[in-house]
Amino acid sequence: MIALSHVLLVIAGLLYISFLEYIIHRYVQHSYGKHEQSFFATHWFLHHREARYSSMIDETFSVFQSRSDNHLVALFLIVHLQICLVSTIIYIAIVLHAIAYVIMHRISHTRPNWARKHMSWHYDHHMSLDQDKNWGVVHPLWDILFRTRKRYAYTILELLELKKQQRIYLRSRQRSEKARNHLQHLRRSSSKMV
Repeated sequence: MIALSHVLLVIAGLLYISFLEYIIHRYVQHSYGKHEQSFFATHWFLHHREARYSSMIDETFSVFQSRSDNHLVALFLIVHLQICLVSTIIYIAIVLHAIAYVIMHRISHTRPNWARKHMSWHYDHHMSLDQDKNWGVVHPLWDILFRTRKRYAYTILELLELKKQQRIYLRSRQRSEKARNHLQHLRRSSSKMV
């Protein structure tokens, strides 16, 4: 039979790790991530931009983002190994939450309809007009407690503004692709001349 103390340790571990997820996402990945030279810049300049302008799908997720996310999660788990000295049960709860984070985050950015229905807080974080709300990924507990959970209705005006932002981004992306293709063409042409 599972002792009440074990259940309380699991709850403590889950509360701790989900609080850290909230704090890291809000204060590290978003605050530092908005500075282009930051180690965390890929979170804002790559992950958020792709998800935002591709209707929650982040194609870079499978290549770079998931790799860097997995490395950070692995590093985080290694750093927290010393918790085993206090309680193996708390560490197991931390590991389970980390696994849930990796799986749920990945699914939310590859299956947007699923994310909108089952992870609405994370969908809102990426797809609403204000991306500085809804910091929880696995669940919205801390957003609710700190009043940073904002549900969006996706009104016509919000959707029109989002579509406008997506069009602007896509045009700039097409221009950069055209410029990149033109540059490659010039390089090929110049190498043939030599």
